[in-house]
Amino acid sequence: MGELLTQEREARSTAMPADSELLARYVQGGDADAFREIVQRHADMVYATCLRVLGDGHAAEDAGQAVFLLLTQKAKSLAHGTVLSGWLYRSAEFVAREARRNQDIRRRHEREAAAMRARSGKAEQQQAALLARTRPQIDELLAGLPQQQRDALVLRYLEGRSEDEAARELGCPAGTLSVRLSRGLASLRERLRGRGVHLSAAALAALLAQSGAQAAPPQFAASVTAACVGTASASVAAASLAAAATKAMFLAKLKLVAMAVAAVLGIGVAIPTVAHFVAAYRAAERAKTPADQTQEAASASAATPGSAAAKPIKVGALPKDLLPECSGLVKSPRHANVFWTHNDSDNPPQVFAVDKTGKLLRTVNIPGAQNVDWEDIAVDAQGRLVIADIGDNARNRQELCLYRLPEPDPGNPNAAVAGVQAFRFRYPEGIGAQDSNALVVHGGYAYVFTSEASRARCVRVPLPETPPAGVVVAEYAGEKDGAVSLRAAALDPTGRRLALLTLTQVVMIELPKPLGELPLPLAFQGPTRRVDVSVGKAEALVWDGDDLLIGTEKEEPPGTGGAELFCIEKAWSVARPE
Repeated sequence: MGELLTQEREARSTAMPADSELLARYVQGGDADAFREIVQRHADMVYATCLRVLGDGHAAEDAGQAVFLLLTQKAKSLAHGTVLSGWLYRSAEFVAREARRNQDIRRRHEREAAAMRARSGKAEQQQAALLARTRPQIDELLAGLPQQQRDALVLRYLEGRSEDEAARELGCPAGTLSVRLSRGLASLRERLRGRGVHLSAAALAALLAQSGAQAAPPQFAASVTAACVGTASASVAAASLAAAATKAMFLAKLKLVAMAVAAVLGIGVAIPTVAHFVAAYRAAERAKTPADQTQEAASASAATPGSAAAKPIKVGALPKDLLPECSGLVKSPRHANVFWTHNDSDNPPQVFAVDKTGKLLRTVNIPGAQNVDWEDIAVDAQGRLVIADIGDNARNRQELCLYRLPEPDPGNPNAAVAGVQAFRFRYPEGIGAQDSNALVVHGGYAYVFTSEASRARCVRVPLPETPPAGVVVAEYAGEKDGAVSLRAAALDPTGRRLALLTLTQVVMIELPKPLGELPLPLAFQGPTRRVDVSVGKAEALVWDGDDLLIGTEKEEPPGTGGAELFCIEKAWSVARPE
């Protein structure tokens, strides 16, 4: 991995005190020199992280100062074994992201204008613009990696530590560090691919190292230390950011506690009895004989949802020359064993009728439509197809489009297609341009889900009988935490069972009422079950009775295989409950 860095920083002495020692000295005795050394050691990484997210040096200084102010407040409560570099990085990304949410419309328009200029420029300019957009995305995705992988990448690339230094700081062998680095880079590459950014492992490592090489201004560490140890006042902006971040962190923890309490109350257990219940359970477990435990394990294996039966089974393959990617999938409302699918961007505006084995039944051209980036397809209550042109890898489209048309006759290749309608829309200002891959339709509305790395936000677009003139502003409809990099969505005919496809799982939620009857904003709450998915690059999802059908993208490199169809039989029954 060493050759991937543009320049290795000078090796540090093995006698240098570890971060944990410095932090302990500060916590136990308020050692200002120890805190000063912590700031000096990590100031560049914290500043560079804030700068990448915010893009403004002054704003990055305020955010970085807020991070170290947070450290003074949180130092005593940090868990034993916490890697300080990782904590500071995660806090810097969090604080900077909170600050970025306050950026005004002018800056957003400037970024959009720059992206438009890049698209019209030469290939080199387009690549530079892509990398500029990629850097803040990398921070968002890096912050969402498992802690061990994130800590390893932060130490090795963003702080430029040698492999020996990073391994010593993490308290693990060099071989373990290499594994964490490889897995972290692989996870990061896959998440970037989900946003349309394709980088090799070497290019990604070099980009991380280059990003971490941005040094903080000379006065940054000194001003931070002075503000944190009380010899000078913090800037108003930094103090405000620190207070806001503290509140946001508290609310996030409070939300987790509330969810846990709700789960306890939902099964009818009173809060004061939980401790007694746990104590009694542990006592009963200690009293069990080996035979009892063996019998219980066998019974649980036979009765628990989410067993081996939940694995997707391959049921078909699509014509690889015609359908390299099954980008969307919907079941015909009028014809048995017929499904409609389509390709994504840079393809003709066509839909394809196939059966469950992937056999092609008919190719249909959609007159008047344009396939900028078709990502999903659904049907409305009248049995009409709704095609979602909602992909936006660069996050700079000014408007998106939904096409609605009567379902073509899959058995008549000469039947004309007429009555195609276009519903143009854009996201509300609070969301801005987003890449989206998932659509469901219910109750006269289209629900579009964004494909973000930490959540899926939903907007609602009305689908009246006559499309409105001009571009409609979609209505914010809610969000689902934990549905990361969403690839597709499917709603069963009742409107209550919602399935969301991520890169690794299908998440199924049984809503308390049909989707169209729930008030906004939607919380997407209800009994939830999950199925792990490992079928290549899954891109499409549809209910087929009680089963779920999944469509994939072609294998890579090109030519080694086409898109495939997989089935999760009795999906809700076999999935594991949360």
